[in-house]
Amino acid sequence: MDKNITKKLRVIGNPSDVEKFEGLIVSYDNFEGFHEAHVRTIIQDILDSPSNKLRQLTVLYDGNTVWSKDKLLKDVKTIVKNKDMSKMTNHLYEFLHLCCGSIAHYNKQGWIDTYPNVSDLQSFFKRNEFGGNVLDSIPHWKTDVIKIVSGINKVLGVR
Repeated sequence: MDKNITKKLRVIGNPSDVEKFEGLIVSYDNFEGFHEAHVRTIIQDILDSPSNKLRQLTVLYDGNTVWSKDKLLKDVKTIVKNKDMSKMTNHLYEFLHLCCGSIAHYNKQGWIDTYPNVSDLQSFFKRNEFGGNVLDSIPHWKTDVIKIVSGINKVLGVR
């Protein structure tokens, strides 16, 4: 199901998850008067709440994906634990090339070929393809992405 809940809020997923999400955000009165940074934090909190179980839901606010911190940190921890970049999920690949200052490298395997081990992933977060630290290249209003990258930096031991 693909539903525009408001002019700026679009949700994609199975119908029951979309309806559940819509019920959870109704109390925010369609985010009227909220700054986008605040809206993105609210949505991320809803996605990451263990009681909601909405991990397969895609939420876009003003055309930009709002990302689940818990899901992406779990993906990174799996890579680090196994010391195996082939454990990268499609979801993490999408996050890396859409939000972290990287090109797509044609596909996920191309990305892994460019950054084949955890040490390379650490180096990427220190100096992305724009030439700077990943955290420094994120716009201030993408609060969800800032929280995720800060968490990834901790997992990878990047300052």
